[in-house]
Amino acid sequence: VEDGDNRRQQPDVAQVSGRREGGRLPCRNRRDEQPHVRVGRACVGGECRLGERAPATQAVRPMCPCHHAASVREHNRAVTDVPSRRPRWLVLVALSLVAMNLRMALASLPAVESDIAEATGWSGAVIGSLTMLPVLCMGAFALVVPRVAGRIGRRQTVGLALALITAALAMRLAGAVPGMLHLSALVVGIGIALAAGLVPSVVREQLPSRVGLATGLWTAAMMSGAALGGALTVPLALALGSWQRALAFWALPAALALVVWYLVEEKGHQVDDDREVTATRPPVHIRDLPWRSKPAWALTSYLLCNSIIFYTALAWLATSYTDRNTEQAQAGLLLGLFTATQVAGALVMPAVAERVPARRTVYAITL
Repeated sequence: VEDGDNRRQQPDVAQVSGRREGGRLPCRNRRDEQPHVRVGRACVGGECRLGERAPATQAVRPMCPCHHAASVREHNRAVTDVPSRRPRWLVLVALSLVAMNLRMALASLPAVESDIAEATGWSGAVIGSLTMLPVLCMGAFALVVPRVAGRIGRRQTVGLALALITAALAMRLAGAVPGMLHLSALVVGIGIALAAGLVPSVVREQLPSRVGLATGLWTAAMMSGAALGGALTVPLALALGSWQRALAFWALPAALALVVWYLVEEKGHQVDDDREVTATRPPVHIRDLPWRSKPAWALTSYLLCNSIIFYTALAWLATSYTDRNTEQAQAGLLLGLFTATQVAGALVMPAVAERVPARRTVYAITL
């Protein structure tokens, strides 16, 4: 870690390890130790920004790109691998249950949009806002997640997020009441933002040597929840007698995830640790963001376009099928298929990106 602020954020063991290795990550193949690249900032969570050159005053540190992924995994393990009192598989189960509820609330609505429009008389723009509100909240409230976690602790923050999602989905029992569905969408967005913002810290702390696996499993579980919500909401509406009950049914998996999370996530020093990390980490201000960094703008634009494509398809794919005289249940199944196919990508892509150095080529192929 070359950046002074990032160096202060790391535990003391990281600085000692860096001095022992001469300020560089270990490399198994010493013949390949050539100054191929200058690392300008920091290696975090299995990723490294290799495109930014360091200032001329900093020394060029040798690095072997062929073993970069393995070196970062070893570095993460040495810095953050604190033995957990919970088995690894149990932590993965808890993370998967949390992730499964982060898209289920969004994917279940479009399947019954025609029923909602018939019952309320709303226009397409009003119904579209039911999907827009959670997405806006996910972006806006993500900025306050570190402060909330530092004040009440990570365990309580994720628990609060799941409680909000459960309550918001239960509100949909009164979906015919004016404003209730929009209030539900607002609360769901806040809950999703709180839970999703803490996933990287959970993965790095409890599964530092399996960052790619945990990230892929998290994304796959999230897409699986979206697939279930899209495919099963219409059959549930037929079985339960109303679309309100079908939408509120998905509060049950959220409540289950809340119980499992509190049973699995360790108690005790979480609040103190989170407060200590927040106190030692310098606050992030808008002016400190990399406004002049071309890679930062490119990555932001890439993620923006990806979000527009995904949430537009999620909101209107089922409706477009029903407008073409497709049965409502079949349109819901096609929406579920659209999200289910993303599970394969979520499981495969992290492993590919971790092992293949030509990431731009991989991303270009997927696009």
